[in-house]
Amino acid sequence: SEGPGHGACFTVELQGVHVMALPRTAPGELHGELAHGLKILVVDDHLDSAKVMQKLLRAEGHEVATAASLSAARQCLEKGAVDLLISDVVMPFMDGPSLARKLSAQRPDMKVILISGCPVDPEAVSELVAGGAQFVLKPFTQRDLLAQAQRILDGK
Repeated sequence: SEGPGHGACFTVELQGVHVMALPRTAPGELHGELAHGLKILVVDDHLDSAKVMQKLLRAEGHEVATAASLSAARQCLEKGAVDLLISDVVMPFMDGPSLARKLSAQRPDMKVILISGCPVDPEAVSELVAGGAQFVLKPFTQRDLLAQAQRILDGK
């Protein structure tokens, strides 16, 4: 800078990154073993995250509803069976494990995947994981999510 009012000049050099576009896939092609037409409920207080998961799962041929609160999640359950609940762990209205326990009381056969981008207290999820729930740490890929869904639906 040449003094007050003249500002500063910076040069920022960023390393180039080659981005490869992935081919579009037909429903079920990405993870062909996952049954089609599952009814999935995604609960996340960040609606954009829920919508992304909804889009990914719908692309695989599943019926996906989203909810951003316990009451909205309960309304989804009242509308019909849900095969799989995918819930964020950290939410302002209720933590994911508590939400999963409440909703599982309504639908005992429903499978559960808990997701989180934050460190999670192992005790908070241990009971659910011991009962067959899966835990997925964010960030995850579409393949990761589908693989976890397959694992839990297979009872592994």
